[in-house]
Amino acid sequence: MAGSVASSLVSSRLDYVNSIVYGKSLKNINRLQRIQYSLARVVTYRRSHALPSATALLKQLHWLLVEWRIRFKLATMTFKALHKGRPPYLTDQLQYYQPTRSLRSSGSHQLVKPRHNLSFGSRAFRISAPHIWNSLPTNIREAQLLLTFRRHLKTHYFQSAVSTPSRLARKLALILLKISALYESFTYLLTLHNVYHETRHHMTSDSSPGPTPSPCRACMTSWLAIALATLPPSVNRLLTG
Repeated sequence: MAGSVASSLVSSRLDYVNSIVYGKSLKNINRLQRIQYSLARVVTYRRSHALPSATALLKQLHWLLVEWRIRFKLATMTFKALHKGRPPYLTDQLQYYQPTRSLRSSGSHQLVKPRHNLSFGSRAFRISAPHIWNSLPTNIREAQLLLTFRRHLKTHYFQSAVSTPSRLARKLALILLKISALYESFTYLLTLHNVYHETRHHMTSDSSPGPTPSPCRACMTSWLAIALATLPPSVNRLLTG
């Protein structure tokens, strides 16, 4: 009983107008995700040190992650706007895709995707709703009852959440990408350094073997400027991203 009350109270607040945070950064989504993890521990009477995995606990409760709950909310709003015509201001923003000629996608119940220039504009309902709706399987889009639609949609999103890499895996992949980029940059600069010492300008006048002289300050400044201007693409993506 206590678990049901906690779930209804906190989850309703967590889902309240959560569709407006669609397309937000992972940092903001993770804030809501931590609240959901804490709620799952309260509902199941689990302490943080006794909990093997918060994600596994959400699966036990049959709860969608926050990222997928936002998609679920938008898809449900789109279904109501298309089949029930409410609210009218959302229905007016949606339009079924009608190809000029007979195509395979003619009866797939897809929506028109309006064009947008800014990334902020992709979070608008008229942009995000067709994107999420068209990504659903055809059998879900063809559902006529809201209860049937929600049931199949939740099952589909549960399967998608399992097949999608977790945030920890994505963080590890990002760390490996940074390490690879730094190693590539180090190898690149080391190659330039070796080529620099092999030029005739920095060799001694006599041909007798001896230690390679250190480069002058002016040449080092020029070399550093050239190296920074010609960094590998992966390093440029790392610095700009």
